[in-house]
Amino acid sequence: MKKKNARKKISEYAKFTILAVILIAIFCVALTPVTLQNDTYYTIKVGEHIAQTRN
Repeated sequence: MKKKNARKKISEYAKFTILAVILIAIFCVALTPVTLQNDTYYTIKVGEHIAQTRN
């Protein structure tokens, strides 16, 4: 009977740990700002020029 209780506790601990890691990762991703590259506008304009002139 003790083995089943020990396994159950380990299983519950593993589930809690996995859930905690996932929630921390989601929290960290939510905190990081979504930024564009500094040269995004330039890159778009160069792409437009290439598409128009094929050069």
